[in-house]
Amino acid sequence: MPKLNDYYRLFKTSDQGFSMIEVMVGFTIASAVLAAMAPVLLIAMSTRVQNYRAEQAMQLAQSEINRVQTLMTQGVQQTQEGKIPPAAGNGVKVAQVGPPTSLVTDPNALDSPSKALAVDNDNDSKPEFIVQMFRDNGVRFTSGSAEGDLAIFQMGIRVYAGVAKDNLGSLQTETASLGLSKGPGEQKIKPLAVLYTEVSRSDLQLSLQRYKKYLD
Repeated sequence: MPKLNDYYRLFKTSDQGFSMIEVMVGFTIASAVLAAMAPVLLIAMSTRVQNYRAEQAMQLAQSEINRVQTLMTQGVQQTQEGKIPPAAGNGVKVAQVGPPTSLVTDPNALDSPSKALAVDNDNDSKPEFIVQMFRDNGVRFTSGSAEGDLAIFQMGIRVYAGVAKDNLGSLQTETASLGLSKGPGEQKIKPLAVLYTEVSRSDLQLSLQRYKKYLD
């Protein structure tokens, strides 16, 4: 018949738990697993941040196009053309306009396609985005109440990440690839968003005529 001491020894043995060596081995294995996963987690996080920034850039580009279209709908006189993107010059198509080479912080200073606006939303002196806007010469109304005013033009907008400010003079115009990345990658030299679109005033009797002229 088992004695009381036998039960005591049984319980004592089962309550001993892990030894120090077993604990150290467990920590070592866990550390190795975390170390192996760290690069994957870093890439996933960086890619997610990059994609979110690209979405913001596209929204910013679209909002600027909407703003210009609203102005055109209201009618932009020649004296008000500082409120719309600057012209690239005779015969220059928007897709041919080069990247920006200088930054301004005042939208009213955007008087050349080579200039871009630094957008600093949190006022930390570090722009989140760099916005370049420009247009072709378009066509103007030649008669009627809006004579001399722009009837239609094509505008372009490129939104770069803020880190691109360090590479002014060597930026590119092709949209950055948003694949897996450990860091800014192509955002340093390529725009996150690029949009080209026609903007017109379509509420006047001569609007259709000028549009046909533009297409010619």
